[in-house]
Amino acid sequence: MNPLKVSAQFAAYVWFTQRKEDTTREATRFAKDNWIAFLPYADKNIGMLLIEIAKPRPKVARGPLWSSSRRRKRVCNSNPAVAN
Repeated sequence: MNPLKVSAQFAAYVWFTQRKEDTTREATRFAKDNWIAFLPYADKNIGMLLIEIAKPRPKVARGPLWSSSRRRKRVCNSNPAVAN
């Protein structure tokens, strides 16, 4: 994927969604058809970031970051008013 093209398509998508409150399907179609007009506003680094965000993550990393019991203990221990 070309980072400049991804960035230009994202710029076109954002522009379209801010102008019209239509479905995302129409905004996506607009971005795919008109991305060339948004090349002057595209940034290669933004495109690389969008590509990196869109990459699938390993299944191991998809678990919750905090379990509810671990968080409860942390909150209770840090706040004397909540602690037993």
